[in-house]
Amino acid sequence: MGHYAFYKAIFDAVAAALGGVGAIAQVIYNERFQEPTLPCAVINPGKNRLDLDSTTASFDEYGGTIQGNITVLVLDEEPADWFADVIAILSDVVDALLADRSIGGTVLDILSIDFTPGEVHIINRVYYGGTVDFAVLVEYKP
Repeated sequence: MGHYAFYKAIFDAVAAALGGVGAIAQVIYNERFQEPTLPCAVINPGKNRLDLDSTTASFDEYGGTIQGNITVLVLDEEPADWFADVIAILSDVVDALLADRSIGGTVLDILSIDFTPGEVHIINRVYYGGTVDFAVLVEYKP
């Protein structure tokens, strides 16, 4: 499997995991951002670091981390209750990722995950929701 297919498979698996979050009406990934159906999750691929894995006898495998970001847009007006209206949905996204820490067998493990609720500015609009950042441990053999 080439690097493109390897990298894309991870984010395809993240999209599939988010598809199981009942509160999320739309998962936007691998397409142009347009007017969303709220609440939605926008998956953004991030930094990819691979280092030669010196623990293998053949020195032909790489280990490393891949980072990503999920922007969760919940409301287009300020929530009446941040915990019930926004943080509950952000928590559902975190739970969906942590339910299978190998994300469908595409990664070795989730190394870190965090979320930040707040205003999200996209295309001259203000939404209320937040971001979920994650980093995964991977092995890659070209």
